[in-house]
Amino acid sequence: MPRPSADLLRPQDAFFLATETARVQQHVAGLAMLDPSGRAEGPLTAAELAARLAVRLDELPRLRQKLVWPRPRWTRPVWVDDPDFDITRHVRGVTVAEPGGPAQLEDLVATVMSRHLDRARPLWQILLVDGLSDGRQAMLLHLHHAVADGRGTLEIAARLFDTTPDARWPAPPPWQARPAPAGLRLVWVAARAQVAAAWGPWAATVTASMREPAVSWRRGVRTARGVWELARAGSAPPSPLNQPVTAERRISLTEVPMATIDTIRGAFGGTANDIVLTAIADAVQHQVFHHADPPKGGSWRARRKARRQPERPERLRVMIPVAVRPGHAKRAPGSWTSTLSIDVPAGPMDPVQRLAEVRAGTAKLKRSNQHIGAAFVMSFVGRWAPTPLQTAFARFAYRAHWFNLIVSVLRGTASPRYLVGARVVTAFPIVPLAEDVGLTAAALSWNGHLALSLTAARAVVPDVPDLATGVVACIEELRRAAEERSGPQAGATATPPGRRPA
Repeated sequence: MPRPSADLLRPQDAFFLATETARVQQHVAGLAMLDPSGRAEGPLTAAELAARLAVRLDELPRLRQKLVWPRPRWTRPVWVDDPDFDITRHVRGVTVAEPGGPAQLEDLVATVMSRHLDRARPLWQILLVDGLSDGRQAMLLHLHHAVADGRGTLEIAARLFDTTPDARWPAPPPWQARPAPAGLRLVWVAARAQVAAAWGPWAATVTASMREPAVSWRRGVRTARGVWELARAGSAPPSPLNQPVTAERRISLTEVPMATIDTIRGAFGGTANDIVLTAIADAVQHQVFHHADPPKGGSWRARRKARRQPERPERLRVMIPVAVRPGHAKRAPGSWTSTLSIDVPAGPMDPVQRLAEVRAGTAKLKRSNQHIGAAFVMSFVGRWAPTPLQTAFARFAYRAHWFNLIVSVLRGTASPRYLVGARVVTAFPIVPLAEDVGLTAAALSWNGHLALSLTAARAVVPDVPDLATGVVACIEELRRAAEERSGPQAGATATPPGRRPA
């Protein structure tokens, strides 16, 4: 049977669409640094990159689809094929400003991430960046959160990358846009799909409960506990990071050798996630809290609340995205994430002690059911609530009242990757801000390095490179403490911001 011509937007994807405002863009991105020196043809071109992606578009249906809203907006929008789809509109070449150093590249990425994607077209773009001073190139894969989450962005990149520099690809298969329903038929298709999406999982749950009552009971208990844990957590502590944000972004990129991370883990235990949380909390304490100024924008109520915030909060509540993608949906489009929240120490403290407290907190968090409760609430409201109510709930839940900042740590690859013959040196993940949340951080392990990005609202954290320097300084201090405990490890030196390893 032919595939349907319209796919209802999933509740989790609608959540991120609803939280987007004029000042807050819900986009995720990945920046791949490329070394084209091994290509006989010379630097990579946008046409070659578009041709490489065209071969994979049948596996990535969302990249050819756009959102259409039924009138009136009683239901969620639907994905339909874009009849005017042209890949050259989405894959373009740009040149970074002179002299083409790391600061200019970061400014270019920040400018792109400050702009909204055109909702009249498929919600993504790829920019091939030329003009870098070291002779390299960069590829910025930029998508709306409704198209893919962080893990989904890696899956899309994995379809572009090859394991060898001389890979060959077949010609792209022919494609023709399927006709989309319009008018009353669009309303009917969307309404029928939303009813089916609401009742289908409920019927499946009843059937599973009858077939395996013990398993269903345990799942229900864990869900109830997760909802209770969310309710009991309460609001986040006040913080200078939580101020009205503008649309402008500042981004800083840096790297740390995985050997450094392994040295710290070998001496003090924990995970890369624990180390990143520790370093960010330490840098925020030193670089942000001591220089916090009262906000100048936003409503008078927000400014008054921010002025009452302590200059040096003792704790920060960090929201951590957690993948809940089931095995059968490993490559499914959309956002498949839930959340965990952890309070990390943010007062003056020795980094080793801070790491120990973070480790204790994450160990406790792993035994919690928060992510199950959060996924249930998001899914329940998205499936059953009318669209206006779901939008109001999303904006109520995804804002500074509940968390101070967002930190995401992803696992990439440890083996070399190539893009149309150009070696992928490293890759940086970039995650969006939330309403009145002025800072997010993301990290990705890639071919022997941990790549870190910091995204901030210019009005909240004006000196993001200084904050990145503080993150690296904390990791360096942890490394020195680890070497004193377990002996020096050769080659485990962090890369200062702005330096790119060969």
